[in-house]
Amino acid sequence: MSSPKGARLIPQVPGPTPEEVVHISSFALIRKGQQILLAKRLRPEFTAGKWTIPSAIISYGEHPEDAVRRITKELLGSDPTSVKLLDLQSYGGKHWDLCFVYDVSIAGLGSLSPDVERAEYFDILRMPPEFMIENWTLLSRCFAACRTASAIMFPRALSETLSCGNGAAAVPITWRLY
Repeated sequence: MSSPKGARLIPQVPGPTPEEVVHISSFALIRKGQQILLAKRLRPEFTAGKWTIPSAIISYGEHPEDAVRRITKELLGSDPTSVKLLDLQSYGGKHWDLCFVYDVSIAGLGSLSPDVERAEYFDILRMPPEFMIENWTLLSRCFAACRTASAIMFPRALSETLSCGNGAAAVPITWRLY
């Protein structure tokens, strides 16, 4: 029987990186019809040049819903008009991610963060391939949790267009909120 392990929350104090780390994040899944909004990031370094779902680490003591509202305003320059929790995903290992994924509506894009090169809507069947490979599990689980017909069709449509299925990605433990 293994002993329980403690985890450290980021931000960390300067110095050596701990072997075990926890990231708690909020993600803003913003849809317009059959399109999803992605942000091409300049920073942080590990996302530079990549298309991502608007997201960031939750500040210490911040509620995840408040965090997704802050993230949407900071990254996209827009206050959300509605926010609904879609899913809570947990990816484990020495690096553990706990991700609160929200369905977010916005009236339009405002002034983008200096950390964002650009933001644009992509048709769900024409998203950047590298984005789909890295985010397949997150997207398929989130859209399965949605209640709209277009969202329910999303994972099947993607599985028909992607032959790889992202078998190399970690499989999350997912809690559905109904």
